[in-house]
Amino acid sequence: MTTTKIRATVRERGREIKAKSSASIVRRLEDFDNLSGEGVHDGSVLVYLESQEKWLPTTVLNKQNVDGGEF
Repeated sequence: MTTTKIRATVRERGREIKAKSSASIVRRLEDFDNLSGEGVHDGSVLVYLESQEKWLPTTVLNKQNVDGGEF
């Protein structure tokens, strides 16, 4: 996830435009406020836990409805 912020100053007299930009990149699960990286291992998926208002890693899916369709 990349967040870019740009600040600009425009002055009419000298027709001068100054711009400063900065970008921040989130690289780890711990960098997100509503994600927990604890307990992540091979095969984990993120599941939203409404009671904690967080995404948690798990290998157990017990509240999902899966419709495989007809074959």
